[in-house]
Amino acid sequence: MSEASMLKLPTDNLYKFMAIFGLVLTVTGLYLDVQMGRESNEALISVMVEDARVSDTMLAQSKKGLDLVQQLKAHNPNTPEGARAQTELLNEMKSLNAHWEHLRRKAPYITAKRRYDHISAEYSTLAFRIPLLLIGGIFLSGLGFWLWYVRVQKFLDKGLSEPKATDETDA
Repeated sequence: MSEASMLKLPTDNLYKFMAIFGLVLTVTGLYLDVQMGRESNEALISVMVEDARVSDTMLAQSKKGLDLVQQLKAHNPNTPEGARAQTELLNEMKSLNAHWEHLRRKAPYITAKRRYDHISAEYSTLAFRIPLLLIGGIFLSGLGFWLWYVRVQKFLDKGLSEPKATDETDA
């Protein structure tokens, strides 16, 4: 592979380097902003989905509990059959209550919530750095291009236009 075919970065002056480095900072800032927003949205969606799933299960358990209360009221505790039926319903309500407590401490929801909280904290620490990176990149790039044009390119253009004028007068 020859040197001519390789991509060469401008190293001839500091102004071009400033301009290109500013562009790199700007692109990096934009990428970080988009990436952090995407991660935050994904974490929020996972929390919302898990919360909806747990809420649906808890709602079903609540409806089942209400049905058990209605059945409990329907039986007369003064009769032996009613007392036995109420005892069975109470035992079922105890197991339902244990399941309810398990749902309240649901591990996937807690894990998803912690992930969201972690990403939110990470995003909040970068929230002021990303705009600084963008502003710094735009400023550095603009300054580099402006200085390159004012201090270098104007004179190069002037130097290229003068030889043409002298060549035409000689002919």
